[in-house]
Amino acid sequence: PQTATAPPVAVETEVVSPERVEETLTVVGTLLSNESVNIKPEVSGIIEHIGFEEGQSVDNGTVLFRLDTELLETEYGEARGNYDFALSQYRRAKKLRKNKVIPDDRYDDIYRKYVNAESNLKTLSVRLNKHIIQAPFAGRVGARRVSVGDYVGVGQELVYLEDFSTIKAEFYVPERYLSKIGIGRSVRVRVESLAEAFEGPIYLIDPRINTETRSAVVRARIPNLDENLRPGMFCKAEIILAVETAALMVPQTAVFARGAQQFVYISSNGIAEARPVTPGIFSGLRVQITAGLKLGETVVVSGIQKIIPGAKLIDAATAVKNIDGSNKD
Repeated sequence: PQTATAPPVAVETEVVSPERVEETLTVVGTLLSNESVNIKPEVSGIIEHIGFEEGQSVDNGTVLFRLDTELLETEYGEARGNYDFALSQYRRAKKLRKNKVIPDDRYDDIYRKYVNAESNLKTLSVRLNKHIIQAPFAGRVGARRVSVGDYVGVGQELVYLEDFSTIKAEFYVPERYLSKIGIGRSVRVRVESLAEAFEGPIYLIDPRINTETRSAVVRARIPNLDENLRPGMFCKAEIILAVETAALMVPQTAVFARGAQQFVYISSNGIAEARPVTPGIFSGLRVQITAGLKLGETVVVSGIQKIIPGAKLIDAATAVKNIDGSNKD
């Protein structure tokens, strides 16, 4: 203990007051399109028409490519004529059968020809439709890989279509934090090239844990109407694990350890009192105290290395004024 004649110790103090604080987890990840597709033809043929400019935004259903259908349309016209004839024969045979004018085997033969003609017409219609390649969703097309007049085969890459009006941020979260997050939990996303942060909710927590990294894939949806975020960008994702609206926070410099216990010094009527405390959330250079402190108490935030319990304390600013006043005298 200090003697009564020991000079007071100059320290800086802070009155404990409630603060809003967030417990966060920062992980790295990648930005993905909301929807992405590599447009490929299901049939082979010669490209007759391209319905977009590279880099253009297109609507759902926009015709991107049309393949030559001259020979197929000829087949379709023939099939249509066969179908119309078979249909008229079937309708006539149906009436005759009802009046028992036509034998069953003759009716069955006419019906079979009608069914075959209908099936052939439908098949050719589907084939014709596959020569028209449409956008499956609204988005932006990239660089095309073909030109009008090119012959393309089944499955050949033609162009990418990306919908990134909403961006998906994908990242891995260690398993020890998974119990602290949930669907709808807010995520802040930052990319190196942009100053502002972007925010959106978690919509996916993969149920499977990666056995090598002991982490799970998590995805969040981020609004991107200005298209500042692009698929493939590297990002940092800050997940808000918990929010305290009235946390008791002190600078980390105010907390010191003795063995396994953490302490702070309280200035009680100008006398130093070592108080055991329980730290909580760390936020920047400050730390939450969940037990051991009360609102309105005065905590020593600097100069604690010079203090022993029971020491007299003086505010550092006051001590400087006293010294300046003495020098003037």
